[in-house]
Amino acid sequence: MFVVKRCLQATLMLILSYPTSADENCTMCHAQHLSEINHTLASVGCQGCHGDANQHPTNPMGKKPSQTFAEQNDASDQNTACLGCHNSQATSHWIGSGHETADLTCHNCHNIHKPKGSECLSCHQEVSSSLKLPHRHPVREGKISCNDCHNPHGSSNDSALSGHLPTETCINCHKEFRAPVLFEHDPVTEDCSLCHSPHGSTNDSLLNTRVPFLCQQCHLAADHPTTLNDAAALQRGSSNLLVRGCLNCHSQVHGSNHPGGAALTR
Repeated sequence: MFVVKRCLQATLMLILSYPTSADENCTMCHAQHLSEINHTLASVGCQGCHGDANQHPTNPMGKKPSQTFAEQNDASDQNTACLGCHNSQATSHWIGSGHETADLTCHNCHNIHKPKGSECLSCHQEVSSSLKLPHRHPVREGKISCNDCHNPHGSSNDSALSGHLPTETCINCHKEFRAPVLFEHDPVTEDCSLCHSPHGSTNDSLLNTRVPFLCQQCHLAADHPTTLNDAAALQRGSSNLLVRGCLNCHSQVHGSNHPGGAALTR
């Protein structure tokens, strides 16, 4: 066993004596990463992230690289290695963000050797469930991503939204609802989530609840009888529960530019 060990050491030292790059020395043992490393990481080099590893090939267990990304290692140290290069505006709010204070590391979400891609739904199970509902944003189909609305690296806004207000985030895609309009509907300018569930809903248009119950949360006594439009109201012949409910008349709920649209009816 001793002779075999010495032979292996001699062979390794002979291989390392050839004028190969540091990365070539690394991938002799860590060959599983050869197919993963893209041109960006190739230009950085293994030691660009893992630090000094010159002694590691000759003594793999005793001389580990100065920076490893094992789960038990300090999260702050691991993230510092990443932020040394990834210090753009996208990561400017990382310190103090929800993910940073939860001691998450960059590789909890990213495959370090394949920089593209993230794993938001593996932690945010409640959102994952919502994205299976009948009415939802097409995240699972890959038409939009979590990053289109949120900045996972930190934000000064609630829920790490990319817009300063929820509505600002929504109108990045839903430009047809962009203000100003002559007659506004207050919830539209304040927060779209007052009426809509952004991740998914059992109701059409991602509504939090069905019309007219959604409308009556605010408009219980607005020039209409104050009786709640429940099943008993339908038996009494109320038309507010039929077809589109309140939207039968108030069709322009996101705002109107019509001179006669004060009640959002046109």
